[in-house]
Amino acid sequence: MFLTMNIIENMLSDFKKDTRMSNASAHFSGVQIAEHQDTDSANIYEKDGHVEICHGSDIIFIYEKDIYSVVNRIISQMRNLEIWEKELFHLIFRGGTLQDMINYLQTLYSNAMFISDETDRIIARTNHPLGSVNSEWDNILTMGHMSFASTSLFRRFREANRSAYYREGKSIPTLLSPPGIESRGIQYRIHSPIDNSVLGLFVIIECDMPITLGQLNFSEIICDAIDEWVNMHQHDLPFKTGQDLFIQYMDQYDTIENHDIIYRFITKSDSTYIMSVIEGASKNDLKHIELYIDSIEIGCSYFYYHDDMVLIYSMEHGYEPLKSLQEYITYYYNVRIGTSYEFDNLEHLINNYRQAKLSLAYSTKQITRLDSKIVLDFFAHESAKEILGNGIIHPALSILKKYDNKHMTDYFETLYIFLRKERSLVETAKELHIHRNSIIYRIEKIQQLIDLDLDDPDIREYLLMSYRFWNK
Repeated sequence: MFLTMNIIENMLSDFKKDTRMSNASAHFSGVQIAEHQDTDSANIYEKDGHVEICHGSDIIFIYEKDIYSVVNRIISQMRNLEIWEKELFHLIFRGGTLQDMINYLQTLYSNAMFISDETDRIIARTNHPLGSVNSEWDNILTMGHMSFASTSLFRRFREANRSAYYREGKSIPTLLSPPGIESRGIQYRIHSPIDNSVLGLFVIIECDMPITLGQLNFSEIICDAIDEWVNMHQHDLPFKTGQDLFIQYMDQYDTIENHDIIYRFITKSDSTYIMSVIEGASKNDLKHIELYIDSIEIGCSYFYYHDDMVLIYSMEHGYEPLKSLQEYITYYYNVRIGTSYEFDNLEHLINNYRQAKLSLAYSTKQITRLDSKIVLDFFAHESAKEILGNGIIHPALSILKKYDNKHMTDYFETLYIFLRKERSLVETAKELHIHRNSIIYRIEKIQQLIDLDLDDPDIREYLLMSYRFWNK
């Protein structure tokens, strides 16, 4: 057990405190009770009447005729705390659950507590009833999670004070009293033993017992126990992460109860969204891409789905920031990026993913975005076998192809460009690099060969679709 002066202060909380003492060292002698070299020393001094807690010098001054009664009280409570700590870890090693652990914590700690994952789903909590803590606790009991407004404030407060959560490379419990949140207490970020990502929170909410620095230090015992439990169950953890929630949105959208929670991980926007899929990146490249996206803060979230890195970008600031990001990624890494159409809600993310994948499948570009040409190529590819098998490509194409092969002309290609350019003689001539009069001659000759009215929009559409199927 890590003994601190603040824990000892809690053990002596019923003594009267006085911080007005001066020149203490000239008047008192004492007893050292903390033997650990790596922890704080506690010197107990005798005088009438009350206990002096002198912060900063790590000394507790006891003004008490019978100093040994004070020492015995501290030692007795330390032993009880040590026994309690051992039983807590025995519970873990015997296969107890997180809820079992929370239940056991209540034998010593009367404040409300809960453990939640990164989607704010409550995994374990104390049995405090409705009305016994505050409105946020009541919301946990009725909804199974904290309100979106409260969790957003929690999140911003945590991120703004991130440096306070670590000591010598280890996450530590911290006092929690952010503005705009009813709850005051202690929180601890639970990390994955596999990749050190944040799995969730352990939170103590002040209700029955005032939160003190001693309780903050004491809560390290609890947090160490939670870390031990997580380490033992790392392959079967009940925590749901933002990544898990994203996959649920992709595969099982109808099973999600609290849809607002996705905005913990995707920037909420009044504008539209767009999805990009990165293919072909190595694991090492993906780590570097993640770090770069985190550093630029352009309203872009990322997840993984079927070995692809998926970016969801808010179009609030236009397409240019995403375009710059894509160009940076493809410049430094050997990957391809496909992008979906814009969308205004997150109900059908799986469709947006398919759009981005489709743009990759039917384009050879390193950066590609779904457009009508790609979609038409997809339709042609999917329908080609049945259409070719039934011989319903327009016969005019075969007529022109045979004529070209026999007479060394280029009428097959000319008709295709003419139709693609919406029968513009100027644009067709420009595309084929020949004079406009030559195009007029060719079109007249083509119409003689195929005997079709090219003013008919249905005939033109049929011919264009037949061109798409020709090479399939």
